[in-house]
Amino acid sequence: MTLLLEIVLLLSFFILYPLYGRMTFARVRGQLVAGSLARIEVFREILIVQWTATALLALLWLISGRQAAALGLTHGNEGSKAWLAWVLAVLPVAFTALQARSVSQRAELRQSVRSQLESVRPLMPHNRRELWWFCAVSVTAGICEEVLYRGFLLWWLATGMGLGIVWGAVLSTMAFGLAHAYQGLAGILKTGVLGGVMVGLRILAGSIWPVVLLHAMVDILGGVMAYTVLTSPQGDAPPSMDDGGLSLTDP
Repeated sequence: MTLLLEIVLLLSFFILYPLYGRMTFARVRGQLVAGSLARIEVFREILIVQWTATALLALLWLISGRQAAALGLTHGNEGSKAWLAWVLAVLPVAFTALQARSVSQRAELRQSVRSQLESVRPLMPHNRRELWWFCAVSVTAGICEEVLYRGFLLWWLATGMGLGIVWGAVLSTMAFGLAHAYQGLAGILKTGVLGGVMVGLRILAGSIWPVVLLHAMVDILGGVMAYTVLTSPQGDAPPSMDDGGLSLTDP
């Protein structure tokens, strides 16, 4: 049973996830052309897929009697290493938050971000309700993908297969980049670099929690920037999100 679950998870990392990403993105682009795009349905589907994979991993861990610490679900290292990992995780979040604020205030930055969004625009939130769902997907990715990639896959490659932490980090980072192949070569390289940073923080901290924070918050802030850009006409100020807060029923 445990071997079967491990095989399913490993196939998911290197084959099923990349294929699912490409198929989902192609389906979304097709819906966009047809004028019948339902992003929220796609967001719900992503939530189901990621939590199902994480539930399978939890079942595997329970059956095998392995410790949660092997997945990085622990307080991690003590002392300066842990503090450094948290600082290095928080700094990119703070930088991205400042960038999001600047984008909301400066039209030239919105134009720059608008051009960068073209490759992933179909999956970005275009209204407030979609933004809420995108944030849910971001939190899910922060938890599930870190448990799966920087938890299970890193452990399985480094310890289960005996490849060591260096090759475990390299191969798990490659798998993470391939999962974003639908974004093209640039997307693979970008997410591969980000994956490398996150696996480095995971090793430094001895825990996935700083990386969960980094992953979830960067995704959320990226969604907020996309929403700001896509809902503001070129050259105009974006609609304010302070007027009564975000409404789940607003278009």
